[in-house]
Amino acid sequence: MGIAGLATGVLLNLKANSMADDMKAYGAYSDGKESTRKTYETGAWIAYGAGAACLVAGSVLYYLGTRAGRPESSGVAFAPMVGPTAAGATVGGTF
Repeated sequence: MGIAGLATGVLLNLKANSMADDMKAYGAYSDGKESTRKTYETGAWIAYGAGAACLVAGSVLYYLGTRAGRPESSGVAFAPMVGPTAAGATVGGTF
């Protein structure tokens, strides 16, 4: 997930830079295009942050899991959950 987040950030940043270059080269500046460019730029920063957070969290969890010295197998259970006003799923076990 972290790599996907970082890749998304790069793609959105490339799009924002491309739009800025086009507006500069063709003199086609407009508030609508600038707003769209800023939206792409904001999305890129959000994706960078989320991707970096996922990479750090995954690295820490991996380190803590290997440090615990547990066996390679994991016991994970996934079960549906249905109630009168909601439906969902529950996950439990050890990783």
